[in-house]
Amino acid sequence: MNVINPFGVVKANEFTVAQIIENWVPLEDSNNGFVAALMPQELMPKYILGSKGCGKTHLLRYYSFEARLAYYKNNVKELLKNDKYLASYSRLNSLSSARFSKSENVGTWQVLYNYYFELVQSIISLDVYKSVTNALHVQEKIISQIISQICRQVGIKIEMDSIDCLISFLNEKRVAVDKGIIDFPYSRKLNWEKVRPAFTFGTLLFEIPNCFSQNIYALRDVIYIYILDEYEKLTSEWMKTSLNTLVFEKKYNVTFWVGARKIGYTTRETLSGERIHDGHEFKPVDLDSLLKAKEKQFPEFATELFRKRLELHGMENLDPNNLFEVFNEKVLLKSLELKCDKEGSLKHWKTFKKRLESFGLSEDSIVQMQKTLSKDVQKDLIGQKMKLYAFYLAWSKKKNEANVESIQLIPEQINALYDDYKHGSNETMTELYRKFRQDMLAQLAVENKEPLYLYSGFEKLVAIADCNPRIFLTLMKLIVEDCHFRGVNPLTGDETISVRSQYAGINETAKWFLNDIEVYGTDRENLHVAMTQLLHFMYASRFCDKPTETSLCSFYYRTNTGQERIDRVIELALQEAFLLPVPNRRKDKTLGTPQKSYQVNRLIATMYNLPIARRGIASIPPDMLKAIFDPDFFNTFSSRLMAHKCRINAPFATKKKTTQQPTLFD
Repeated sequence: MNVINPFGVVKANEFTVAQIIENWVPLEDSNNGFVAALMPQELMPKYILGSKGCGKTHLLRYYSFEARLAYYKNNVKELLKNDKYLASYSRLNSLSSARFSKSENVGTWQVLYNYYFELVQSIISLDVYKSVTNALHVQEKIISQIISQICRQVGIKIEMDSIDCLISFLNEKRVAVDKGIIDFPYSRKLNWEKVRPAFTFGTLLFEIPNCFSQNIYALRDVIYIYILDEYEKLTSEWMKTSLNTLVFEKKYNVTFWVGARKIGYTTRETLSGERIHDGHEFKPVDLDSLLKAKEKQFPEFATELFRKRLELHGMENLDPNNLFEVFNEKVLLKSLELKCDKEGSLKHWKTFKKRLESFGLSEDSIVQMQKTLSKDVQKDLIGQKMKLYAFYLAWSKKKNEANVESIQLIPEQINALYDDYKHGSNETMTELYRKFRQDMLAQLAVENKEPLYLYSGFEKLVAIADCNPRIFLTLMKLIVEDCHFRGVNPLTGDETISVRSQYAGINETAKWFLNDIEVYGTDRENLHVAMTQLLHFMYASRFCDKPTETSLCSFYYRTNTGQERIDRVIELALQEAFLLPVPNRRKDKTLGTPQKSYQVNRLIATMYNLPIARRGIASIPPDMLKAIFDPDFFNTFSSRLMAHKCRINAPFATKKKTTQQPTLFD
């Protein structure tokens, strides 16, 4: 069996140059998009920021000289005519910057790192200009003049007459630094004469493009972009400060694009002590926001990504909407009806009986109450759940005045409401159906071990990806892998992709997303604990007798002073895209003032059977907020969650002693 997975490669740094072009899918229109945001023909430096999987590396490599040359089929003249820029791409983690992070003589190592950084970037840019001048058939005499001019401008006193000579010289200097670093642990000192910088920091980076543009007419109006990816991989803040300094002091026809995960963009300082300011020295480009602004176009974008991967692997052009099995509401209810016929009762009635027994009702009374509530909905599982929800709401409103006699009267009251609802004259029941029908369906699915209902079908998978290209591709990769593990090759068009394989792929993708983060040490541990506790809180709030918010996957809280530790953890969650800011602030019900609101990432929400579409936004009380997000109060979370569950599950924390209380996942 052919088990090729066309989604096997999901990271752009694993692509060849040809694959960067082949796998490119534009997300543009006439007014905005990546091209409009980046504007490669302008000299303003850019910091291109985004969460993991936003497509940053693919985007930056797409604009590099190598990729543009492939795009124009090696026609340099067409490239210069249309693009009007040249760009070299490099990953900053390739510098092995940790080698320069020493606890002693920091200033010396900083100078050495800056020198090494410039050597590497200069060699890369010279390779670009070598390719360009060869294609343009520039005379050797002119090349010699350019190289001589570069050397004079930066203070290199060695005669050189070709690009290769200068590259060779710089490579010798780079190797000398590498050797000095290797020898340092043994000698505990640097041979400064061998590693001393041959030029002032920044001069060579600026002079190479400047001298070529001055002497070659075809390059006269062409700008040069140093594209520097993975800024977050720099191991010391002073390394970022050095790069910020180059951005601050840029000149001639040179500019910089710096790619970074949001969590790695930590300083705007420069070596002079000044700060770079957005809108003045640079322009920030938020890829997450750009993608989110294209949310309506993302399904079409994802479909094209899917089809292109199949096409590149010589596979049939399949419609993904017909390829994925959909476990919809109709299928779910049919499955539950069969289970009910087999077992005699579903979980909601078993829980109903358990709650009433713990409150002291007799078995006969419970049977009669169930019979009353089942009137007109014996075959309507949604109707049963909605009537039970109304029953629990009525019970909770009695608070400490509830007793056996008053509880027994509620079913008849609910039936009266339901009769009015059927005749279109009861707004209360109508509103419950409108707000909580999907939550009741989710409860039916989860409590009866049918969670596959919640997330299936290509449309739902695209929604889970939430405008993140790599999440979408990783979902496809892991779903296809699970199919292959089960002995199914779904991409032939002969079989659909089962909901079980979809569910497995979603689960594995969520695990990857949670663990592939740029947070370490105590911060990492605190972030994972806080997110787990938040999800437990939301799960308990949705899968309970009395949900108070519809389709709960979002929250807000009152911002006060003294919440620095809470704010720190939430900021980390935002930077890693575990939480996403809700655009319109929610007004506090008591104060009436707008408060910051956050939604759990859709992919992470699937791990706890939470909704992926936002409707209700829960207010988290101060004590629960501390227990969830403040590391100093993590040890209080279990008791506070139990107290919360007692308030939203019968008998609703009444003073009456009960023999049973809800467990963590009841």
